Amino acid sequence: LPSRSGNKLNFSGLPEDQRAPRRPPPESTVSCNSSLSSSTSVRSLQQTRKGKEHALETSGRGQQQHSPADPTAEALAGVLQHFGELHKASTHLDLPTARFVANDRMTPAQRESRYTVLRLAEAAFDRGEYDEAEGQFATLLTAYPFITEGVGKYSILLWHQKKKKSLIDLSRRVLTYGRLRSESWICAANLDSINLDHNEARQKLEKAKLLDHCDANICCLIGHE
Repeated sequence: LPSRSGNKLNFSGLPEDQRAPRRPPPESTVSCNSSLSSSTSVRSLQQTRKGKEHALETSGRGQQQHSPADPTAEALAGVLQHFGELHKASTHLDLPTARFVANDRMTPAQRESRYTVLRLAEAAFDRGEYDEAEGQFATLLTAYPFITEGVGKYSILLWHQKKKKSLIDLSRRVLTYGRLRSESWICAANLDSINLDHNEARQKLEKAKLLDHCDANICCLIGHE
């Protein structure tokens, strides 16, 4: 607003030429030395924390090294080692070694388990020792009457030995509770084959192939029929 003297007045009521000059903003009170000291303190805290963690890890490792072995872990390692040796020997058809592991290194419960008896039976069958294989398969199905593992090879063994009655009983039993298993249809196909019904045997083998297309024995049996 204009004053009576002709000078312009601001909102404070003073002429513009009489106003006090503006003060510059105050400088920051934080110095470089304080920032450096704070960063140094943070680094020292981090190093101290890392040192404590490393000491705890070292002490933990020392306690683990000097701690006594767990007997349960040792027993489990022994069981796994025995079954691994049995698997290796039976896979390579080393039946004497498989017998030694089962009879001399396993406990009675491990020796009579389904896995052990099945591995020994299949190894004996693949080696052509049909008498021993038949005894192992019979023991297996007596102890575990509702399994289908190994039934395919057992039915082939019965086919070779021309034991038609045993093959009939086996085929009826496995088809009662294992119609979705490929080995059950292999067993039924071997029964048709021993009755000279090769077309029906081939159809059942095709069903078995649909259930387990990775079994090479099924393809061999189809070619035979």
